[in-house]
Amino acid sequence: MIADVKVRSLLLLGVVILVLLIVVVNVANLLVGQAEQRRPEFVMRESLGATPGRLARQLLTEAILFALTGGILGVLLSFGQLAVLKKLLPADTPRLSEVAIDGSILAFSAAVSVFCGILFGLWPAWQLLRHRSQIGVESNRSTLNRMGVRTHASLVMIEAAFATILVAGPGLLLHSLWALLQVEPGFRVE
Repeated sequence: MIADVKVRSLLLLGVVILVLLIVVVNVANLLVGQAEQRRPEFVMRESLGATPGRLARQLLTEAILFALTGGILGVLLSFGQLAVLKKLLPADTPRLSEVAIDGSILAFSAAVSVFCGILFGLWPAWQLLRHRSQIGVESNRSTLNRMGVRTHASLVMIEAAFATILVAGPGLLLHSLWALLQVEPGFRVE
């Protein structure tokens, strides 16, 4: 009854992954901008004795907590969406009563959240460690601003590439899904 659902599910999973990638790039761009704005704070903390590793850990911890909060909100939203979906689908949908959010889905959501937190938290931390020797030097402010602009520009470029993929990819995936639905099953369905 549900033999060809796997292919459709994989196509929809591809769309979800593309959306996740563009969200990660957006959040990374925001965190890099926030880290640039917090540069005077980091200079002050370093002058008071904080090590660059400690500052990088702080940025990474903040990013992971941010991602986990987003993951928790996403899981809570999925519980509500699943309840609505079960009410909207026909009662004779195969195995509809078995569809549930279980521990494996929660573990996967937590793993994706932590991975994304590490992914978009490492960039500002890496930038901080990379330019540590230049942080407090007033004469290098233009160099830092230029590097911040380059970082921002590269993230915007990546975001534009993902947006292009996001616009083209789901269209192609949905076209493939439509083509799969139109395949002759080999018997008369009437």
